[in-house]
Amino acid sequence: MQKKPEIFLVAHSHIDVEWLWDVSETKEIAFFTFKKVVNLLEKYPFLTFTNTSSIFLEWIKEKDTELFHKIQKLFEKGQFELASGLYLEPDLNLISEKSFDKNIKIGKKFLKENFGFEPKVMFIPDSFGYPPYVVKILKDNGFEYFITSKLNYQTRFPFFYNYFIWEGINNEKIIACQTIGGYEGEINEDKILSQLQFIIKKQKIPVLLYIFGKGDHGGGIENYMVKNALDFIEKYKNEIEIKFSKLHDFFEELKKYEEKLPIYKGELYLKTHRGTFTTQANIKEFNSKAEKELTELDFFISKNQKIFDKQKLKEKLESLWKKLIFYQFHDTLSGTCIYDVYKRFEKDKEKFWKEVKKLKKITGKENFLVNPEKNRKIFILEDPKTTRWHKGILEPFEISKLEDKLRYSPELKHSFKGEKFELIHENNYRETFFKIDINNERVLEKCFFKIIEELEEYEESAWNIIRGKEKNFILPLVEKRDGFLKFEGKIGEKSKGILLVKSFQNYPRVVLKIKIDWQEEWKFLKICFLPSFYTEEYYTGTQMGIIKRIAYFSKNADFEDKEKWEVPFFKFCGVEKEKYGIKVFCETRYGVSFEPDGLCISLLRSTKNPDPKTVFFMNLKEKNIEFQDKGYYEIKLELEPYIKEKW
Repeated sequence: MQKKPEIFLVAHSHIDVEWLWDVSETKEIAFFTFKKVVNLLEKYPFLTFTNTSSIFLEWIKEKDTELFHKIQKLFEKGQFELASGLYLEPDLNLISEKSFDKNIKIGKKFLKENFGFEPKVMFIPDSFGYPPYVVKILKDNGFEYFITSKLNYQTRFPFFYNYFIWEGINNEKIIACQTIGGYEGEINEDKILSQLQFIIKKQKIPVLLYIFGKGDHGGGIENYMVKNALDFIEKYKNEIEIKFSKLHDFFEELKKYEEKLPIYKGELYLKTHRGTFTTQANIKEFNSKAEKELTELDFFISKNQKIFDKQKLKEKLESLWKKLIFYQFHDTLSGTCIYDVYKRFEKDKEKFWKEVKKLKKITGKENFLVNPEKNRKIFILEDPKTTRWHKGILEPFEISKLEDKLRYSPELKHSFKGEKFELIHENNYRETFFKIDINNERVLEKCFFKIIEELEEYEESAWNIIRGKEKNFILPLVEKRDGFLKFEGKIGEKSKGILLVKSFQNYPRVVLKIKIDWQEEWKFLKICFLPSFYTEEYYTGTQMGIIKRIAYFSKNADFEDKEKWEVPFFKFCGVEKEKYGIKVFCETRYGVSFEPDGLCISLLRSTKNPDPKTVFFMNLKEKNIEFQDKGYYEIKLELEPYIKEKW
């Protein structure tokens, strides 16, 4: 007898920690939503509900112990599912693997202490892309399954599969699901049956996951939804096995079809929302610097045997991690929240840095240099007393006193003839700030700014890039001496900028510092590097590895590559061919495009904050709408020309 198809009805209410509203409103939303959910679960013993973020449960425990105890009892009865174990849902493109791991560990710690449970399912429905390091971190934390609802949002080319095995960094694999529908919705008979027919036809798997409930601004599930589901179950009971369920139950069933699941290797790229790599530069700079400080503090405290009362210090450090993780929420860090959120952030970050400074002083970290990574680190070391620059080197996992490093690190000496390269500048250059040679062979042909006009689109300009006319330009040279160039002038219509270029005979990189008073509207600024060799391939750094890419304009590009005309990078990106390569380092910027005229790092945008009024069905309060990112910035990049090792 042929097995009946199965439909797993999973009740869920996605809540954005902040977005078109501030966190103070979110807390009200969370209490309202969970009270409603608890009442329905108590009314219907067969009903289940799935929660994915520990932060909401933490709020409830602090403010309403009675409600929290009810949730604990419902969990014990098997009605309240704990999935993900995340503290909250981050932007996975922009955070480090350490941040993601901390997010999971803090969330799972809360679940373990209050429920005695560790989830096996990671549900991240609404993040704006999923780099391959995610699989590694999930497997390291005991997860067996991954699910999202985002990959087919606003795209002309849907993702290949709904059920698949996702292979990430180091060949780690996890069973994964891209829901056919979204992460919220009504019990709609035609819609559900259509999705079941779709997955059976597409992947020959007679199992459907259907998520229902109100989301984004919370709302939970309604009594009429339960009744509609019961009518649906009754109507098709002889043909389809339909049940209220949990994500863990769905994946246990899907696992039976594991041999039929295709393998997809690499990043899960979202074919929209490319502006989120750049929008709201201030919070992205904060994130990068804060991750660095907390990661180094974490490593320093754990390895330094002279530190006493480590447990107390680790608790203080964890509270700082939680504050950082809060601002890594996918709408917040992505730059897609209302103006009020970032206004509050500017005040909060001052308190954050004061706490970091205090902890560094207590632990003695302020007097040490730390490399918590497995790779050797080369960097510019500035003497705080003399402001002179030295060539700093830290071996993997090294901890050294600052004064010792300064004593033994050579002082950098300005020269256009750098370590293994030569910086070239002629006064008649009109299209490039400089050029670079290695062994008298040209490696970099051009370096210039590119300013792009963006279409005035008020609803989703913070998320999406709509490119219009563009112009390449350089600034006038105002100062030149050996190993030093200074350019200064107008950028766009209302902005002024300075570019400082420095090279040293004993340092392997060209150092670029951009100082800019950015006052543009509907503009997008990049700095571009055109290699002298032609290539249609490039690479971007990703957390824990490298992604090799094909340019969107290449004749060898498939439809996926063609959609990747703006991609995320993490700390570095580059191009190489045959003998030489060029690598760009930047820790405070995250978007890059490889275009016919070079590798272009995205620096600043000038779009508007999202307007709550445009989401008319939510009936939200009117908020201030401002142009984002206006202000003064200092952006540092390092450019490393190199000879390929395999040559």
